[in-house]
Amino acid sequence: MRRWIGWRRAGRGMVVVAAGMAMSACTSPPTGPGNQANVNQSVAIFDPANPGADYQAVNDPGQQGVLMQQMWTALTAPACWDASAVVPVGHVSQFQFYGQYEYRHFGYSTNFGGIFLHSIGHYKGRAAAVLETWTGVLEALVVVDGSTIAHAFPNVENTALVVTQYGASNGPCL
Repeated sequence: MRRWIGWRRAGRGMVVVAAGMAMSACTSPPTGPGNQANVNQSVAIFDPANPGADYQAVNDPGQQGVLMQQMWTALTAPACWDASAVVPVGHVSQFQFYGQYEYRHFGYSTNFGGIFLHSIGHYKGRAAAVLETWTGVLEALVVVDGSTIAHAFPNVENTALVVTQYGASNGPCL
């Protein structure tokens, strides 16, 4: 199922996660596992192009709308989501969600636009969505809890899946 929410490209770029700590751009450190160098591998390992049995899509339009609103409320609750503590030294990785299903990502380049939703459901009991942003490929967002989200996407060469956890941050947001 594909559901149009919005889509525009404003650049191309990927954040490749590397092990090790980096300086965070936030004055108030992000909370949750996104502030750690290692990613909890049990959180969001499903491949957005082939989610598998751990991902249960919601097919009822009414239930989809309710889950979309719940997920959007969780995504827009903090000022931004920050993963600067797990990206290579000297780089920042932040997501902001706002408006009518719009996002801004600050990393190696700044990308923004609307989210193109392919599917919404649950991954291991957590709210999850298979979607596209600026990359033009299938990605996944999982709301782990109120202080952590996970972003799963293929690397630039499309040879491996990258999973980055972002911690909720009150800013500053870049």
